[in-house]
Amino acid sequence: MKHRIAVIGLAVGLAGCATTGQSSLAGTWEGIATPSAGPEAPFTMKLTQNAASIGGSITDNTGGSGPFDGTIKDNNVSFKAELANGFVVIGQFVLDGDTWAECSYQLEGVQGSDGKCSASRTE
Repeated sequence: MKHRIAVIGLAVGLAGCATTGQSSLAGTWEGIATPSAGPEAPFTMKLTQNAASIGGSITDNTGGSGPFDGTIKDNNVSFKAELANGFVVIGQFVLDGDTWAECSYQLEGVQGSDGKCSASRTE
């Protein structure tokens, strides 16, 4: 009887994972921002996730850090990151396992400040 309950519990747990189909963003990420004009800029993020809410920090190529906040739904992520230099980055990407796909961003309130980005989980 104990084995049957354990198997049912495992099946229910796996079914829950299958229905959400959503990966976790928790961990450390290393990435590159590629602005439409200007040089590439590396960044590091340490993120936490609580259901659909994402929090953490971003450290830019100058070593300055600021808060990172976002939401995730069906592996689609929208985010806002405040950089140490005062710029605010607004963006979105698709979480594909341990990498970001289709990532784009722009600096809030700055015309022509759009770019692409990519990142991979390191921890």
